[in-house]
Amino acid sequence: DGATSSEQNPVHLYTSPGSYTVTLTAAGPCGSDTKSEVVPVLVFNRTFGGAGSDEALSVKATSDGGYIVAGYKTNCAGNTDALLIKTDASGDASAGHGWQKTLGGAGNDVLCSVLQTRDGGYVAAGYTYVANELTRCGGNYHGWLVKTDPNGVVTWALTLDGSGQDSISSVFQTSDGGYILAGTTQPEGGSPHAWLVKADPGGSKVWEKNFTNLGNDEALCVLQTPDSGYIVACNTTDGTSHDVWLIKTDIDGAITWDKTMSGAGLSFASSLQQTLDGGYIVAGSFFSCATCSSDALLIKTDANGDTQDGKGWIRTYDAGGSDHTNSVGKTLDGGYILAGSTFRDTVDACLIKVDADGTMIWDKLMGGDGDDVFCAVEQTPDGGYILAGYTSSYGAGKKDVWLIKTDANGTAPSTQQ
Repeated sequence: DGATSSEQNPVHLYTSPGSYTVTLTAAGPCGSDTKSEVVPVLVFNRTFGGAGSDEALSVKATSDGGYIVAGYKTNCAGNTDALLIKTDASGDASAGHGWQKTLGGAGNDVLCSVLQTRDGGYVAAGYTYVANELTRCGGNYHGWLVKTDPNGVVTWALTLDGSGQDSISSVFQTSDGGYILAGTTQPEGGSPHAWLVKADPGGSKVWEKNFTNLGNDEALCVLQTPDSGYIVACNTTDGTSHDVWLIKTDIDGAITWDKTMSGAGLSFASSLQQTLDGGYIVAGSFFSCATCSSDALLIKTDANGDTQDGKGWIRTYDAGGSDHTNSVGKTLDGGYILAGSTFRDTVDACLIKVDADGTMIWDKLMGGDGDDVFCAVEQTPDGGYILAGYTSSYGAGKKDVWLIKTDANGTAPSTQQ
């Protein structure tokens, strides 16, 4: 398209859909070699679901150029089935282009986090309801880890019984081929604890750790760090204060440091990424007690979790209503992309682009007359963004799984495809 670069890893952001011819010339002491390839830049607006309430909670790009989506759908009995959707590059999951799978039993089952594994399959985590087989009355929610092959066929599943009501919010494949999981465990009659679980490559639990701070704690996101330890983004509250809590552990889950981040209001974490400088970026929302409204929240820390003395920063963003960020992604230009929602008369899906210093570049509102929310975002290789969540403005049900692909400026079709 006429762009040139002398960088080793050149980046070009395509701001309009279409097909572009990309030419790469590599020069060296023995001459040069040129290769051209046509790169399609796609945008789409798709929904999946039936007459009930269906929702996507996680999305990841896959090695074949498509996408894997996890969430849940409501079945005829009024319970939720865990949902996996694999699409091609255009967001098509119909026969021959992708697939849809429902997983779980007779109770409520939900998948909150998904990723492609190194063997080309997928792993997803969430929670599953397990009935009490002894009393035949009631039961508990347990953490749940499901591994599938590339076609979505389950190869194994791990049910995690912590200490009562349990759930997993985030899964990450570790350097040893296993998995690290973050979530919440609540003992019977007790308060919830942040929960970290390590599983081996075959789906067996290796260890688990519980963490407490102000008394009611939950872990939302986990990543492995370059030192083979883990970084965990949590929420902690005592019923009055509500703070973001960042925990760094070693490879065995022992805490090496933790930082509680509070302000003149209530702070909530929802998503976490490691940054290029070895620090961390945490996204969520900040509720101001003075104005009784919330803004999107973004916290940048250094490698030790500090935001002070020029080592990081804390920013809030007003998208025009009561705002919340559900997901943050790193962008090719060194900045960040935030996805979530803003509430006015209805709930609109919200997308915010910021630079490396947290200064807003642009924001977009998407949706229709219903309630529309983005739950997950990441940048795609063409510079656009893939977004997943739910919509009641489009589709066939009360709310449907919503999958959006935008260009680099956050623009996507306004009508359902």
